[in-house]
Parts: sequence; structure tokens; C-alpha cells
Amino acid sequence: LAGGHGMVWKSTASFYDEVARVPLILRYPSQIQPQESHIAVGLTDVMPTLLDLAGHPIPNHIEGNSLRTYLSGTAHSLEAPRYAFSERIPPSQDRTRDLSSDTQGSFMIRGSGWKYIVSPDEQEFLYDLETNPGETLNLADLPSARSQKTELRERLRTWLVSTNYRGKHGL
Repeated sequence: LAGGHGMVWKSTASFYDEVARVPLILRYPSQIQPQESHIAVGLTDVMPTLLDLAGHPIPNHIEGNSLRTYLSGTAHSLEAPRYAFSERIPPSQDRTRDLSSDTQGSFMIRGSGWKYIVSPDEQEFLYDLETNPGETLNLADLPSARSQKTELRERLRTWLVSTNYRGKHGL
């Protein structure tokens, strides 16, 4: 929603759904039937999906995954990745994407009804999106949410390693 959380601007460091969760709409009538899906996707999945739909090979160095099998119905949505990731990393001093070990980033993992966020100063946020879709109740410090936080934190750490992130991340 425009103006959600009292924000009427887009340049924010938050990961609220109003900012970070953008619908992906694809139309390819010869291969995709009209449908609504709730699988976790990221913008990195767009290029491999379009290449795959067009019958072109996906280069090995591409980070994203093709969604073709889920969109065409040849794979069940339960087999799709369960989580989407997002990051906020400032540009380096020379305005490039070259990261140094002191580059400070904030990261989010979202999926399976939960969202976990960590900042470089180790602030953590955990939201149960089913019971609190407005993201107003941070559960990160509650003992009852410890196992969920631990799982999401580990998945986020694994993703950071797989993407070769070497900056500061608070994990």
C-alpha cells in the first residue's frame, strides 16, 4: 500500500512488504495458463525464466532459477524454493558494486509465512506474516520464536555464502 507504515516515499532502508514484495506478472499464452502462484521468487529469476521459456540455454553463472516448470505445471509448487531474499547494500566509495570486508549490508529472508531481517549492527526482526501481516510485532527476542529465527537465520547465512557476500552482515 502506498503510505504503508506512514511512509510516503520509496527510498527507505526497510524491508516492509509494501517496499520489498513486488508481484511478478508473466504472460506467455502458448506455455503458461492463467493462474496465481505464491511461490517465492526474486528478480534474479526473471532472466533464466524468460530464457528457458524461449528455449535458450541459461548461462551457468546466473544466480536465479527458471520458474518455467512451476508455471507450466510440470513441477508442483511444493518443489519450488520456499524463500526469497533481499538485500540493501550501499555502493562503494568509487560508486561501484565492488564490496570490501567493511561494506555493511542489511538482509531479509521471506517465505513460509515468516520474515527475518538482520542489519550490520546485529539488529534482528522476525515477523509472523500470517498473524501480523502489518509487521508491527517483532518476535526476534521471544523464546517462543527462537526455533523459527534460528532456521531463517541459518538459511540466510547459507544464501550469503552461496552468493559470495564478503561484507559485514550482522550474522
